[in-house]
Amino acid sequence: DAWMDDLFGLVVADSKILFTHVVCLLRHFWRKTEEAARSSEHRKEKQEFMRLQNDILMYLADVFTCEVPQLSTVLQERLLRF
Repeated sequence: DAWMDDLFGLVVADSKILFTHVVCLLRHFWRKTEEAARSSEHRKEKQEFMRLQNDILMYLADVFTCEVPQLSTVLQERLLRF
């Protein structure tokens, strides 16, 4: 059990890095979507950024759906911070 606890601790620690990058990427796509929406010439780009946003949001929903409190807490904190 100690080995599994250490392994899970490593997963939670690494999730802090991963979730930071995922949330920053989501923010980037939101900004790019907004920029593309302001320009009528970039409709295809807007749709692509929206698709990428949706993919990330589905991933985040999957993390929350797993109901692992430690991971959900890390993800919530990252969403609020970044």
